[in-house]
Amino acid sequence: MMFPPMTSLVPGVLAALAGLGAGPVLARFIVRTCDAMKMEYLDWDQGVLAFPGVRVWGQSVVTAGCSMTAFLAGWRFGWDWMAVWAILFSWGLLVLVFIDLETLFLPDRLTLPLLWAGLLVNSIHGFIDLRSAVWGAAAGYLVLWGIYWLFRLVARREGMGFGDFKLLAALGGWMGWQSLPLMLLGASVAGLLVGGFWVRRGRGTARTPFPFGPFLALAGYGVMLCRQGGWGL
Repeated sequence: MMFPPMTSLVPGVLAALAGLGAGPVLARFIVRTCDAMKMEYLDWDQGVLAFPGVRVWGQSVVTAGCSMTAFLAGWRFGWDWMAVWAILFSWGLLVLVFIDLETLFLPDRLTLPLLWAGLLVNSIHGFIDLRSAVWGAAAGYLVLWGIYWLFRLVARREGMGFGDFKLLAALGGWMGWQSLPLMLLGASVAGLLVGGFWVRRGRGTARTPFPFGPFLALAGYGVMLCRQGGWGL
């Protein structure tokens, strides 16, 4: 596997320091967004995971995530605007991950701006050409939309939320349609493994709501780090 040169550790360290500053701000934003969603959806229920990290452990969890993801992005892309886009992309995913874990919702006011940001970045100087980004956004939404309705027709119940469609559309808008199969496969395998483990631990059943967004976000972040000849892909 090919890794970036050691000289790119400098922008990685600087990005990690920026993450230490951004973490507390994002942590407060996550808590306020979750509280606002509870007020918006009167029948809201925390579900089986009810991930308490931001509230129980304070800002340290989000801050560590911001710093680590920023360091990897800075190390991967070095002194380039791509590092800035990668850091913003990773922080947007991180916010969505914590919100989905706590509320089982992916709000449109966050997924849609992430989608448009990906298209704008790729129209200037981004990860993929604009045509691939547009098709990636469209295909990302339609793939999960089709799976949703197929599952609903067969099982007579919903299998995922509409926020997952929009998150995969955003990932396709950033990474292009070529990356969708790998992201969807990686997220599905990880979700099945973690969900199966959770059920075996007696924390829920096959019908218990389980967030898929964090696995999509993790797969999208991994593809972003490994694309364009970096790190062996």
